[in-house]
Amino acid sequence: MAWKPFAALIATLALAACALRPDPATKPAAQALVTDRAAMPVALADNAVAALERDGRPFFYSVAGQGSAGPYRDGSRLAFEYDALDDRWRALPPLPGTRGLVGVAAAGVGGRLYLVGGTWGDGSGRLAETALVFDPATRAYAPLPTPPLPVAHALIGVYAERYLVLVAGRAEGGAVAAVQVFDTEAEEWFPASQLPGPGRFGHAGGLVGDTLLVTGGRRAPGGAPVAGSWAGTINPDDPSVIDWEPVPDPPGAPLFAAAGGGVAASGWVVVAGGTASADLSPAEGAPARAAVHVFDLDSRQWIGEGRRRVATMAHRGLVSDGDQIYTLGGRGPGGVITGAVIPVALGPQPRG
Repeated sequence: MAWKPFAALIATLALAACALRPDPATKPAAQALVTDRAAMPVALADNAVAALERDGRPFFYSVAGQGSAGPYRDGSRLAFEYDALDDRWRALPPLPGTRGLVGVAAAGVGGRLYLVGGTWGDGSGRLAETALVFDPATRAYAPLPTPPLPVAHALIGVYAERYLVLVAGRAEGGAVAAVQVFDTEAEEWFPASQLPGPGRFGHAGGLVGDTLLVTGGRRAPGGAPVAGSWAGTINPDDPSVIDWEPVPDPPGAPLFAAAGGGVAASGWVVVAGGTASADLSPAEGAPARAAVHVFDLDSRQWIGEGRRRVATMAHRGLVSDGDQIYTLGGRGPGGVITGAVIPVALGPQPRG
């Protein structure tokens, strides 16, 4: 995912970039602010998130996910839209069907919300094979062709405002490294160059321009987050061809269930939160991290790191209103599911 920032974000990041690149004594900082945004109507973790711009207004979307108790304890069909200018949430029609979902990937293209993959929220771990597009104008869902290899907890990005790039994930036989691309105009899937190394799920990253970052994730439920990060460059003449190269891992331990996204104005990918635990699953309250890391796709280096005031995990991505980057929901300290909209600030910070 890469955000198309508004003028305020472009100005903020341009100033940060000017401070960063000419002077190696500075780097981008990341921290959490006390949120003044309205919380989601229902606290959810492992919820699909995305942002869209409509009539010049930024909107956030949260779909499916796991609640803390009651009918949503194992998964939900809930869908919400947030007007970032009015600071107001409203309920959308729930996902079609009768069973809840977790681990769905979401992305916005052409003013519509695309939803892919996930597992049924009944404790079975069975794949849901979700493939839907939601039109905010009509408030209606339409079915799409399902991916040839159904997956959950995959990384998704948007290329050339046309293609959904679905990277790795958990399939029926375990974690896979497959890359599948959906052409939103032709409405068809095709395979792309596989992510090197073993499969993974619950990984983070982002796509900016023709380059994407993949980092972290797990190879098996309850396993340790995996080392090994990759940057992939998509061939503009043939989006099925991705040139992968190894890049450094973020500072510290590899992470699982972190939130990630690309910032188009700067060529950065931001990775926030997650867990480094090898012992507990998200559902059992694995300890969340407050770390935030910034990767520069041009230099192929991690150029900034920081901490948020609130540690969270069990995310499916980051969203932006043009001025600020946020996580929506997730699990906080002690594994408690939250509905908070928590910002991450970027700006220059002295080294040391």
